[in-house]
Amino acid sequence: MTCSSCVHGIETAMMKLPGILTASVALATSRGRFTYNSELIGARDILAAINVRSAKAAILSLQTLPRMLVLFLYQELYIGV
Repeated sequence: MTCSSCVHGIETAMMKLPGILTASVALATSRGRFTYNSELIGARDILAAINVRSAKAAILSLQTLPRMLVLFLYQELYIGV
């Protein structure tokens, strides 16, 4: 990831995926933070979607957040790009 266009492209592509609630990528640190509904999408799906865009992504941290609704489990995924 070498430019702000790459950052925007990843964020935009991720927000189009079902279950992605937030997508934030930082060019300076080459890291991304994604909040998602784990009943609709998983960490592997997010990594695969990023890697399709020619970025080499790996999970840095996976944190489970408190349940916001009984039906949904939200998680945050931190990714190094």
